Amino acid sequence: MQINFTAAGVNLRLKVNNGPFRIIPALGSSNTIALNVGSNLAILRVFSTDGSTVDYEFTLMRAAPTP
Repeated sequence: MQINFTAAGVNLRLKVNNGPFRIIPALGSSNTIALNVGSNLAILRVFSTDGSTVDYEFTLMRAAPTP
């Protein structure tokens, strides 16, 4: 999975499952993030220019590869 970020003036961090938070560069893309087959919990942390943060939790589903 890869996240593309097109907003200016905020910083993003993404955590998937129990991995570390990864930086998503402004006006850029994240590195490729491996997902487990099935349900994957993700947290997107948004840092505003005023110093506040907001977390968004969501679930990413990855289908099993077809044989």
